[in-house]
Amino acid sequence: MLRIAVAAIFAVLALLPAPQAAHAFGALAVDSNQGDAYGFSFAQANPEAARNAAVAKCGKDCKAVVYFRNICAAYAADQAEGSTVYGWGYAPNKERAQALAMSYCKKNGSACIIRVWACETPIRNDGKATADDTVIASLPSSATRNAPAPQASLPLPPAPKVTPPPAQPAPLPAVTPSVTPAIPQFTNDGSRRVALVIGNDRYEHLPSLQKAGNDARAVGDTLQRLGFEVIRIENAPRRVMNQKLVEFTGKIGRGDTAFFFYAGHGVEVKGINYLLPSDTPQARDGEEGLVTGEGIAADSIIERMQERGAKVSLLVLDACRDNPFKKPGTRGVGTTRGLGQMTAPEGVFVLYSAGLGQTALDRLSDKDPHPNSVFTRTFVSLLGKPGISLQQVAKDTQLEVRRLAATINHPQMPAYYDQILGQFTLAPAR
Repeated sequence: MLRIAVAAIFAVLALLPAPQAAHAFGALAVDSNQGDAYGFSFAQANPEAARNAAVAKCGKDCKAVVYFRNICAAYAADQAEGSTVYGWGYAPNKERAQALAMSYCKKNGSACIIRVWACETPIRNDGKATADDTVIASLPSSATRNAPAPQASLPLPPAPKVTPPPAQPAPLPAVTPSVTPAIPQFTNDGSRRVALVIGNDRYEHLPSLQKAGNDARAVGDTLQRLGFEVIRIENAPRRVMNQKLVEFTGKIGRGDTAFFFYAGHGVEVKGINYLLPSDTPQARDGEEGLVTGEGIAADSIIERMQERGAKVSLLVLDACRDNPFKKPGTRGVGTTRGLGQMTAPEGVFVLYSAGLGQTALDRLSDKDPHPNSVFTRTFVSLLGKPGISLQQVAKDTQLEVRRLAATINHPQMPAYYDQILGQFTLAPAR
C-alpha cells in the first residue's frame, strides 16, 4: 500500500516545470505506518532529489510518502494493528495541512495520528521571508509514540531568481499540470468530489486542435465551483496521462463522486474507444497496434473509477472529431468518424460530444470567436445551473448543440448513456 502511495503522490510534483535557480521541493519520508523513523527535506532542485534527501535522513528502510513545494504538507497514518490506511494534505499552513491529512486517514482508519509534517515559508519578490524564516518538521510527541525527537528548525532556502517567461510557446510536447495541490472537497454526507480534466490541443504527429485546452479549463473551473477537487493537465503525453490517472483514481474512495473530462483526439478501434495523448505516433492501415498501445482506452478509465468504489462515475468525452489518422486515398486506422458506443455499468454516466458515427465541431467556422467547442460551450453553461439534474443537462445539451450545428448544416447531437439510479444533481437548487 505504501508503494502505491508513493507512486500516486509522486505524480503530483514530478511533472512540474524544471526550476531555474529556485530550489523549492521538499519531501516527507517514514519507515512504515506504525514505525518510528521519519525524515524530511527542503530546498531541493527536483522531486527526486527531495525524495533522496528525505529518505537519507529517515533511514535505509524508509520511503518518501509526500512531496511538497512552497507549501505545508502533512502525512497521517492509522496506528491500528496491521492497518495500512494513511492520508496526506497540502495547505498554506500546518494546521490546515494536518486537518486534511487526518480527514483522509479517518475515512477508513480508527486510530489516525500525524506522523510527520513540514512547511516551507513563501518568499517575497525582494527575497525576504513573508513571516517565518524557518522550515519546520515534526512528529507526535514521544508521549504519543516511541519516536526520535523532532529535528531542529532549519534555515530558509535561498530566494529564487525571477526569470521572465519565454516570448514563444514551449516546443512540443508541452504539458500544463496543476502546480498547486488542490484542497480536497467534501459534500455534506462526507463523500468527496474528485475530477480529472484533460485538454490536448498540440499533438506532435497528429493534426492540432484549437479549443481543447480552453474546453478543459472551462470545465475544470465549473467543477471547482461545484465543490470538486480538480486535477488538470493539458497537451499531455501518454506517460503524463497515465500518471495523472493514477493520482486521480488514488483520490477516489467508496461512496465518492468521480468526474473525468477529456477534450482532444479520440478514435475507435475494433469497438474500443481510445483517447490519444499528445505524443501518439501517426499510424497507417495495419498499424492499429500503435494506436491501441499508445492510446488510453476509455473503458479502462471507467473500470478504475468503479474499482475504487465510486458511487457515481461521470465520463464526458469531447473527442468525437474527425479521425486524425485518415488521409485522402487511404484507409487509415479506426473508424472514419466519431467514437463507438460504450457499455456503462450501474452508477456510471457517459456523455459524448456527438452521436454514433458523427463528428463534433471544434468551431462553427474559422471566424467563430467563441473560445470553446460547440459542445463544451453549451455543456458548461448548463453544468453549474442550480437544481438541474445531470440527465436534464444532457438533454438540454443535446438540443442546443443540435441547433447550433444545424446552422451550418452539420449533423451533431450529443449521445449519453445513463446507468445512475434516479436523478443526480451536481448543483443543488437555491
